[in-house]
Amino acid sequence: MFNLNSLTHKQIVNYLRIMYPAWMIVGMFSLLYIPSLIIGENASETANNIIQNETTFRLGIAAGLITQLFQIIVVLFLYKLFASVDKGMAKFLIVVALIGVPISMASYAFKLGAVELVHGESYLSSFSTDQLQSLAMYAFNLSEHMVEIASIFWGIWLLPIGYLVIKSKYMPKFIGWALYAGGIGYLISAFTNFIMPGAEALLSIAEVLTFGEMIFIFWLFFKGIKIK
Repeated sequence: MFNLNSLTHKQIVNYLRIMYPAWMIVGMFSLLYIPSLIIGENASETANNIIQNETTFRLGIAAGLITQLFQIIVVLFLYKLFASVDKGMAKFLIVVALIGVPISMASYAFKLGAVELVHGESYLSSFSTDQLQSLAMYAFNLSEHMVEIASIFWGIWLLPIGYLVIKSKYMPKFIGWALYAGGIGYLISAFTNFIMPGAEALLSIAEVLTFGEMIFIFWLFFKGIKIK
Protein backbone atom coordinates (compact mmCIF):
# COMPACT_ATOMS: atom_id res chain seq x y z
CA MET A 1 0.00 0.00 0.00
CA PHE A 2 1.25 3.48 -0.94
CA ASN A 3 2.29 5.41 2.17
CA LEU A 4 2.81 9.14 1.62
CA ASN A 5 4.31 9.59 5.08
CA SER A 6 7.16 7.20 4.29
CA LEU A 7 8.38 9.18 1.28
CA THR A 8 11.57 11.21 1.43
CA HIS A 9 11.77 14.72 -0.01
CA LYS A 10 13.75 13.38 -2.95
CA GLN A 11 11.08 10.78 -3.72
CA ILE A 12 8.34 13.40 -3.49
CA VAL A 13 10.17 15.65 -5.95
CA ASN A 14 10.61 12.71 -8.34
CA TYR A 15 6.87 12.04 -8.22
CA LEU A 16 6.12 15.73 -8.76
CA ARG A 17 8.47 15.77 -11.76
CA ILE A 18 6.12 13.25 -13.36
CA MET A 19 2.81 14.52 -12.05
CA TYR A 20 3.23 18.25 -12.69
CA PRO A 21 4.06 18.04 -16.43
CA ALA A 22 1.34 15.42 -16.97
CA TRP A 23 -1.13 17.62 -15.11
CA MET A 24 -0.08 20.65 -17.17
CA ILE A 25 -0.32 18.90 -20.56
CA VAL A 26 -3.69 17.25 -19.88
CA GLY A 27 -5.05 20.46 -18.37
CA MET A 28 -3.92 22.64 -21.28
CA PHE A 29 -5.64 20.32 -23.76
CA SER A 30 -8.92 20.66 -21.89
CA LEU A 31 -8.70 24.39 -21.19
CA LEU A 32 -7.62 25.38 -24.71
CA TYR A 33 -9.31 22.87 -27.02
CA ILE A 34 -12.91 22.94 -25.76
CA PRO A 35 -13.28 26.76 -25.90
CA SER A 36 -11.81 26.72 -29.43
CA LEU A 37 -15.03 25.08 -30.66
CA ILE A 38 -17.14 28.02 -29.51
CA ILE A 39 -17.84 30.51 -32.32
CA GLY A 40 -18.45 33.86 -30.64
CA GLU A 41 -22.18 34.28 -30.08
CA ASN A 42 -23.13 32.01 -33.00
CA ALA A 43 -25.08 29.20 -31.35
CA SER A 44 -25.76 27.36 -34.62
CA GLU A 45 -22.11 27.14 -35.73
CA THR A 46 -21.04 26.24 -32.21
CA ALA A 47 -23.59 23.40 -32.11
CA ASN A 48 -22.34 22.09 -35.46
CA ASN A 49 -18.75 22.28 -34.22
CA ILE A 50 -19.59 20.26 -31.12
CA ILE A 51 -21.47 17.61 -33.14
CA GLN A 52 -18.69 17.28 -35.74
CA ASN A 53 -15.99 17.07 -33.07
CA GLU A 54 -17.99 15.31 -30.37
CA THR A 55 -15.46 12.58 -29.59
CA THR A 56 -12.65 15.08 -29.14
CA PHE A 57 -14.97 17.38 -27.19
CA ARG A 58 -15.77 14.51 -24.81
CA LEU A 59 -12.06 13.70 -24.56
CA GLY A 60 -11.51 17.31 -23.53
CA ILE A 61 -14.11 16.91 -20.79
CA ALA A 62 -12.46 13.68 -19.62
CA ALA A 63 -9.07 15.42 -19.67
CA GLY A 64 -10.48 18.20 -17.51
CA LEU A 65 -11.79 15.73 -14.94
CA ILE A 66 -8.47 13.86 -14.92
CA THR A 67 -6.71 17.19 -14.37
CA GLN A 68 -8.68 17.70 -11.17
CA LEU A 69 -7.71 14.24 -9.94
CA PHE A 70 -4.08 15.11 -10.69
CA GLN A 71 -4.49 18.30 -8.66
CA ILE A 72 -5.61 16.37 -5.58
CA ILE A 73 -2.52 14.16 -5.78
CA VAL A 74 -0.14 17.05 -6.48
CA VAL A 75 -1.55 19.01 -3.53
CA LEU A 76 -0.94 16.08 -1.18
CA PHE A 77 2.66 15.77 -2.39
CA LEU A 78 3.22 19.51 -1.93
CA TYR A 79 1.77 19.32 1.57
CA LYS A 80 4.18 16.52 2.44
CA LEU A 81 7.07 18.48 0.91
CA PHE A 82 6.39 21.67 2.87
CA ALA A 83 4.75 20.45 6.11
CA SER A 84 8.08 20.48 7.93
CA VAL A 85 8.66 24.10 6.86
CA ASP A 86 5.35 25.57 8.07
CA LYS A 87 2.58 23.07 8.80
CA GLY A 88 -0.11 25.72 9.18
CA MET A 89 0.63 27.28 5.80
CA ALA A 90 0.90 23.83 4.21
CA LYS A 91 -2.59 23.01 5.54
CA PHE A 92 -3.90 26.30 4.16
CA LEU A 93 -2.42 25.31 0.79
CA ILE A 94 -4.45 22.08 0.85
CA VAL A 95 -7.69 23.82 1.78
CA VAL A 96 -7.62 26.53 -0.90
CA ALA A 97 -6.38 24.12 -3.58
CA LEU A 98 -9.10 21.55 -2.93
CA ILE A 99 -11.94 24.09 -2.80
CA GLY A 100 -11.47 24.73 -6.50
CA VAL A 101 -11.62 21.04 -7.45
CA PRO A 102 -15.39 20.40 -7.05
CA ILE A 103 -16.17 23.74 -8.71
CA SER A 104 -14.03 22.82 -11.72
CA MET A 105 -15.44 19.29 -11.92
CA ALA A 106 -19.02 20.58 -11.74
CA SER A 107 -18.31 22.89 -14.69
CA TYR A 108 -17.88 19.84 -16.92
CA ALA A 109 -21.43 18.71 -16.12
CA PHE A 110 -22.63 21.83 -17.95
CA LYS A 111 -20.38 20.99 -20.91
CA LEU A 112 -21.89 17.50 -21.05
CA GLY A 113 -25.31 19.14 -20.84
CA ALA A 114 -24.41 21.23 -23.88
CA VAL A 115 -23.70 18.01 -25.82
CA GLU A 116 -27.14 16.62 -24.92
CA LEU A 117 -28.79 19.88 -25.93
CA VAL A 118 -27.19 20.07 -29.39
CA HIS A 119 -28.26 16.47 -30.03
CA GLY A 120 -31.86 17.30 -29.11
CA GLU A 121 -32.51 14.23 -26.97
CA SER A 122 -36.09 12.90 -27.11
CA TYR A 123 -37.07 14.38 -23.75
CA LEU A 124 -36.23 17.82 -25.19
CA SER A 125 -38.68 17.53 -28.10
CA SER A 126 -40.78 20.45 -26.84
CA PHE A 127 -37.91 22.81 -27.73
CA SER A 128 -37.09 23.98 -31.25
CA THR A 129 -33.63 23.44 -32.74
CA ASP A 130 -32.78 27.13 -32.36
CA GLN A 131 -33.83 27.08 -28.72
CA LEU A 132 -31.75 23.98 -28.00
CA GLN A 133 -28.70 25.51 -29.65
CA SER A 134 -29.12 28.70 -27.64
CA LEU A 135 -29.52 26.69 -24.43
CA ALA A 136 -26.37 24.73 -25.31
CA MET A 137 -24.45 27.98 -25.69
CA TYR A 138 -25.87 29.16 -22.36
CA ALA A 139 -24.82 25.90 -20.66
CA PHE A 140 -21.32 26.29 -22.05
CA ASN A 141 -21.10 29.90 -20.87
CA LEU A 142 -22.21 28.84 -17.39
CA SER A 143 -19.46 26.23 -17.34
CA GLU A 144 -16.90 28.88 -18.28
CA HIS A 145 -18.12 31.14 -15.47
CA MET A 146 -17.61 28.24 -13.06
CA VAL A 147 -14.04 27.85 -14.35
CA GLU A 148 -13.50 31.57 -13.71
CA ILE A 149 -14.73 31.10 -10.13
CA ALA A 150 -12.43 28.09 -9.70
CA SER A 151 -9.52 30.16 -11.02
CA ILE A 152 -9.82 32.39 -7.93
CA PHE A 153 -8.67 29.40 -5.91
CA TRP A 154 -6.03 28.51 -8.53
CA GLY A 155 -4.62 31.95 -7.81
CA ILE A 156 -4.91 31.84 -4.03
CA TRP A 157 -3.21 28.44 -3.73
CA LEU A 158 -0.08 29.70 -5.49
CA LEU A 159 0.43 32.31 -2.76
CA PRO A 160 1.15 29.85 0.09
CA ILE A 161 3.36 27.82 -2.26
CA GLY A 162 5.34 30.98 -2.99
CA TYR A 163 5.64 31.71 0.72
CA LEU A 164 6.78 28.16 1.47
CA VAL A 165 9.33 28.17 -1.36
CA ILE A 166 10.89 31.36 0.01
CA LYS A 167 10.81 30.23 3.63
CA SER A 168 12.14 26.73 2.93
CA LYS A 169 14.98 27.90 0.67
CA TYR A 170 14.42 24.74 -1.38
CA MET A 171 14.62 26.95 -4.46
CA PRO A 172 15.90 30.45 -5.24
CA LYS A 173 13.71 33.23 -3.84
CA PHE A 174 12.74 34.47 -7.29
CA ILE A 175 10.77 31.23 -7.78
CA GLY A 176 8.63 32.15 -4.78
CA TRP A 177 8.09 35.65 -6.14
CA ALA A 178 7.21 34.17 -9.53
CA LEU A 179 4.53 32.10 -7.79
CA TYR A 180 3.18 35.25 -6.12
CA ALA A 181 3.00 36.85 -9.57
CA GLY A 182 1.22 33.79 -10.95
CA GLY A 183 -1.34 33.83 -8.15
CA ILE A 184 -2.00 37.54 -8.64
CA GLY A 185 -2.35 36.93 -12.38
CA TYR A 186 -5.10 34.34 -11.88
CA LEU A 187 -6.92 36.67 -9.47
CA ILE A 188 -6.70 39.63 -11.86
CA SER A 189 -8.00 37.48 -14.70
CA ALA A 190 -10.94 36.13 -12.68
CA PHE A 191 -12.10 39.46 -11.27
CA THR A 192 -11.55 41.29 -14.56
CA ASN A 193 -13.91 38.82 -16.23
CA PHE A 194 -16.46 39.44 -13.48
CA ILE A 195 -16.20 43.23 -13.26
CA MET A 196 -14.88 44.43 -16.64
CA PRO A 197 -15.37 41.64 -19.20
CA GLY A 198 -13.53 42.46 -22.37
CA ALA A 199 -10.80 44.54 -20.71
CA GLU A 200 -8.13 43.03 -22.94
CA ALA A 201 -5.22 45.06 -21.56
CA LEU A 202 -5.78 43.78 -18.02
CA LEU A 203 -6.36 40.23 -19.22
CA SER A 204 -3.11 40.34 -21.22
CA ILE A 205 -1.19 41.48 -18.12
CA ALA A 206 -2.83 38.72 -16.09
CA GLU A 207 -1.89 36.12 -18.71
CA VAL A 208 1.77 37.16 -18.55
CA LEU A 209 1.76 37.01 -14.74
CA THR A 210 0.33 33.48 -14.69
CA PHE A 211 3.52 32.25 -16.35
CA GLY A 212 5.06 32.57 -12.89
CA GLU A 213 3.56 29.17 -12.13
CA MET A 214 5.32 27.74 -15.19
CA ILE A 215 8.68 28.97 -13.86
CA PHE A 216 8.08 26.96 -10.68
CA ILE A 217 7.09 23.85 -12.65
CA PHE A 218 10.12 24.04 -14.96
CA TRP A 219 12.51 24.64 -12.07
CA LEU A 220 11.06 21.70 -10.17
CA PHE A 221 11.33 19.47 -13.25
CA PHE A 222 14.86 20.39 -14.32
CA LYS A 223 16.52 21.44 -11.06
CA GLY A 224 14.51 19.85 -8.27
CA ILE A 225 15.01 21.23 -4.76
CA LYS A 226 17.98 21.86 -2.49
CA ILE A 227 17.79 20.13 0.89
CA LYS A 228 20.25 21.29 3.54
